This record gives sequence, C-alpha cells and structure tokens, in this order.
Amino acid sequence: MSVNVSLFAGAGWQFFDSNGVMLSGGLVYSYVAGTSTPQSTYTTSAGNVAHANPIVLDASGRVPSGGEVWATDLAGYKFVLKTSAAVTIGTYDNLTTGVSASTLMYDQGGVGAVSRTVTSKLQEWISVEDFGAVADGVTDSTAAFNAALLAAGGQYVFVPSGAYYISGLVTGSFFSVGSVTINNGTVVTITNLPQVFVTPPGPADDILLSNGTSWVSASNRVFPTGTKMLFVQTAAPTGWTKILTDNDSALRVVSGSVSSGGTVGFIASIASSTSGATTLSTAQMPAHTHSYTGWGSGNIVQSCGGPGAGGDTTGSTGGGGSHTHSLFGDIKYVDAIYAVKT
Repeated sequence: MSVNVSLFAGAGWQFFDSNGVMLSGGLVYSYVAGTSTPQSTYTTSAGNVAHANPIVLDASGRVPSGGEVWATDLAGYKFVLKTSAAVTIGTYDNLTTGVSASTLMYDQGGVGAVSRTVTSKLQEWISVEDFGAVADGVTDSTAAFNAALLAAGGQYVFVPSGAYYISGLVTGSFFSVGSVTINNGTVVTITNLPQVFVTPPGPADDILLSNGTSWVSASNRVFPTGTKMLFVQTAAPTGWTKILTDNDSALRVVSGSVSSGGTVGFIASIASSTSGATTLSTAQMPAHTHSYTGWGSGNIVQSCGGPGAGGDTTGSTGGGGSHTHSLFGDIKYVDAIYAVKT
C-alpha cells in the first residue's frame, strides 16, 4: 500500500484546546471524506500498522507511537478533533495526500505548446510492464503482453530491454530500444530500433534504410557498386573513383549498347581552323549563262572564221585557282569528370 504523511496530524504535531492548553488525552478521528465511515491511518511509511481510531493523544497533546500519521495515498479523508471529554474542537474534510497524474498538468513549453495532464503524457506509449510483464526471463509475461496489445488498440507496444518468459505464441506490434530476449515461447513481431537512438552506422550524412530488424547504411544501395556517373568537380566524391582513360572526350547519347570511338580530342576538334584548299571543276560549278551584245549593233563585223550566229561564247576570265573556308569552333563548354562507384 502506498501512503503519504497526512495533511492533518502529520509528523510531530502538537494539539491545544481553544484556551491554548495542551490537549492531553485529545481524540483524533479519521473518516472517508464527506462521510462518517471510519478510514484507517498508519503509524509509519510502510503503511502496514494502523493507528487506533480514534487516536488518543498523549499528555503533551502529541500523537503517540512515534508521533506520525500516514494516510492512504490519494484517498480523501475527514478528520475530527475532540477533547478527552468528546467535545468537538474542529472538523477538517476533503483532505487528500499525494498528487494524481490525472490532475497534475504538463506543458512542453515553446510557441504553440498546449497544457495537458501528466496522465495523457505518460500514456503516449503503452509498455508491457504497465500490465505486469517482468524482464527476469522466468516470470510468465504472456498475459501482460496480450493485455498491453489489447489496451494499445493496434498501436505499437513498448518492450523494455531484458528477457521475458512467454508460454506459447503472442502476435502483435511491439518495439524496443535495446536487447530483448524471449524465453520459451515466441513473440511476433518485435521491431528493434537501437540505431535510431544510439549510434548510426557509416559516415556522417549517410542514408539509413531499414532491413526489417535494424537500420543499416544505404550508401551501396542507392548507387550499386560499378555505377558510372558524371560530376562537375575536379575530384571524385567519397566512395567513387575517377576514371582517367577517357580524358578530353565528348559524350554521345545512344538508344542501343554503349561504346566508344574516335581519335581526335574534343578541344582539337572544336578549335578554330581553315578548311583544305579546293579548286572547283566544271562539274562542280552551277549551270549558268552570260549575256553579250549580238548582231545588228553596228559595231561588230562578221568575217570569215569570226564569230558566227548561234554557237558563240564569251571569253574566259579568272585565274582557275583553289579557295578555302575559315571554321570558327570556339564552342563554350563546362568540364566534368567521369567516376565509378566503388
């Protein structure tokens, strides 16, 4: 039984009558609050030895048997103080020892925080130990596990670290934050979350994935070993190796199998240059005609062997040399490296 020092008569109290005279042989009655039903008080914090009811005060007006009065925790009391002649001096009702979590308020603090009872705060998670489970590996905790599941209404139930004896099979959603051992029977399923609260695996800024039992590094799952990627930076990231065999190369997008080819480097292929010299042949020139002044102009005289009507042509001009074209290939670009996941 849980007891607390009584709010009335408590520890070391000394009582006096209305004239200030020590209340020798005075009487202290204890009842259930608001009634005339007697209710016990106790001599010590063990709560196993009840006072006489009424308590008879000693010659100095004090409680005998150690001078202490302990009341049942959270129980409402009414106390009546009388003289040794049973004349009532005072009545003190609705006195309760201890504080109930259902009336004590909790406030998280911070902007927007809402006050609520300590009971509601403590009941955010249900534990198997709330229903009597004992982590000694011997005490049968089957009923406690099942009762906790029923109370949780489908929510996860907390299992503190330790060993639990289960007779048979318990099926439900449990979680723990430490090592849990089930002796004899089986519990399906307990999700262990040690890595969430203790030490994450892998390097800083690593990504974690659940394997169904614990949290593991996802560094080799996000990008499998052998994956190749471009990075716009000089050095390869941690876990990647820079490929040096394809320096000064361009990329080609294909719909089929990948390959490589070519012999001229990217920079050389886009540098400004001049095309090779070319002399146009007659076949390469576009078809064309030239107009000139014909007969009857008054200034051309036909002579034997001279130009005749119909098949005459103009004289030729030009040097018949070759020509070139300037090529401007100063294309803007951004360097990147090519790396493989190791």
